[in-house]
Amino acid sequence: MAVYRLNEAIEKAIYDWAVAASGLTVVWDKPGKASPALPYVTLNLMAPRSTGPAEERYNSLDTFEYPMRKAITLSVNVYAENGHLKIMNDIINSLELDTKLVILKAAGIAVWTIGQPIDLSEIMETSAEFRVAVDIVLAYTEMVTDVVGEIEKVRVEKTPPTPTFVEDIET
Repeated sequence: MAVYRLNEAIEKAIYDWAVAASGLTVVWDKPGKASPALPYVTLNLMAPRSTGPAEERYNSLDTFEYPMRKAITLSVNVYAENGHLKIMNDIINSLELDTKLVILKAAGIAVWTIGQPIDLSEIMETSAEFRVAVDIVLAYTEMVTDVVGEIEKVRVEKTPPTPTFVEDIET
């Protein structure tokens, strides 16, 4: 799965919120990256999607700005030797706490929906991996500039030819 990158301010706000919500080591999920010591939280962003038409804003003669409304899914995974469900519960509860939400709100991010946590724990041959995941849909705006390239001037360098008139004469 590809890792999507947003602008740095939004990514930093999401990361800072996850640290404040969990109190654990938080890492962006990247394939092939070594895992930190347990317990820890991983974050992964899915590609954003548009949530509706943007409001058109006139900026200058041939330039318009559009605050595009976007939604993105944030996948949060908790890995722990024990207590992984409690940690996830604390993370989900933080989405209702103003002291934690202020981090997201300051970056222009709103919580749209919170999915059901899914326990993905596995028993392996010699050990167990305790993991729980939840998908959280976040909404934000992304400013897009469109230069339409309007024609500002027209100059005619050649005058049209003089028309020729033909007269019918009856005999």
